[in-house]
Amino acid sequence: MASRFRSNFRFGGPVAESDPLLAEAYWDNGDYTAVEDFRDHHRFLIGRTGSGKSAAFRNLERLHPNKVVRIAPENLSLPYVANLDILRRLNDLNVHLEPFFHALWKHVIVVEILRHRYGITSPEVKRTVLDQLLASFKRDATKRLALAYLEEFGESFWCEADERVKEIVDKFERRITAAGGVEAPAGPLGIKASLEIERARSQEIRRELADRLQRVVNETQLPRLNQMLRILGDEILDSRQHQTYLIIDDLDRDWVDDELANLLIRCLFTAVLDMQPISNLKVLVALRTNIFQQLNYGEKLRGGQEEKYRALALHIRWRVNDLKLLLNERARIACKHYKILPPKELDQMLPRGPAHRESPMDFIIRQTLMRPRDAIVYLNESVRLAVGRDRITWKNIADARKPYSDDRLLALRDEWKQPYEGIDQVLHQFEAV
Repeated sequence: MASRFRSNFRFGGPVAESDPLLAEAYWDNGDYTAVEDFRDHHRFLIGRTGSGKSAAFRNLERLHPNKVVRIAPENLSLPYVANLDILRRLNDLNVHLEPFFHALWKHVIVVEILRHRYGITSPEVKRTVLDQLLASFKRDATKRLALAYLEEFGESFWCEADERVKEIVDKFERRITAAGGVEAPAGPLGIKASLEIERARSQEIRRELADRLQRVVNETQLPRLNQMLRILGDEILDSRQHQTYLIIDDLDRDWVDDELANLLIRCLFTAVLDMQPISNLKVLVALRTNIFQQLNYGEKLRGGQEEKYRALALHIRWRVNDLKLLLNERARIACKHYKILPPKELDQMLPRGPAHRESPMDFIIRQTLMRPRDAIVYLNESVRLAVGRDRITWKNIADARKPYSDDRLLALRDEWKQPYEGIDQVLHQFEAV
């Protein structure tokens, strides 16, 4: 135990996954309350990197460990889906893939909820659960038909989500192939045929092919899936005792701005919108601000639909006082964690008196983009330079500015390199000297 800063002292980690103080020092600026409240209509957490999206989800898991289902993007095989050749060919033919993607998302979410609700981890448990549900629906043919849909995914039901996604996509690919593939038949046009005739025939072939394949895409399992959603609300998550959060985070990791990838995310948002009537289920999706803007809702949606999606978005924003309260709490918990005695308030750790009529805390917050991660990183850099002292000096704060700025420039590069290739060359011009 000591009153001076040692080399391991930190105000927290830069990311929620590796922050040793998060559990004790989490600070709610009001956004977490909206996330946790089942009556709150927000479903999409939108914010810059470091604004606290993942921290809110971590706190939700900590406080409600038995109610949270997390779907990791790496378990959704999204790159596999977005890069599948047959889907790209269909997209090039202007075949609308929304019915298939809507069904894909709903299937993944329905199965994850069932697995969590009944603890399905083996074929035996799955068989028992389905038999019990079928027995309870013996007088309702519609519900039995909807439940029978799940029988079609026998082997993959209790597997990881990525295996179920691949199975659905593979079945879809076989149906498309059976319907005639996606290659327009060449057909002899004759050597003397004019370019106009050839072009007209080619376009006609593409239209006929697109129409035929669109019918295949439209023959998805959406009716039975929508009935399964009603079963979820009426029979499975039928009381507050069974309230469930389903969270999807890090969709923007290794993001590639791509028409098909954007369509996948838009269809996820539509699926979430369709699940709002289930009162004891709250599906929450976190997404970076710039990715949310790239989804092009204004261009892709008609009939006022854009307003519905934007109404569900909770844009995470921090005010100066919120950041001060968060950092004060961080200082208190850090003293406890690193055994600083006697414990210190944050103002006891920072320089005495203002510089140029500005307090140390106001100066540090002014260097940030009003995000918790920025403020924590700056304080960590300052205290690193104050090792062996019992107080951070103004010189420590000033000297921390260069390494802090270098680190934040790299973070900005990583955040905006998609869709702005070469942005690192632009940011290089702003490096601190």
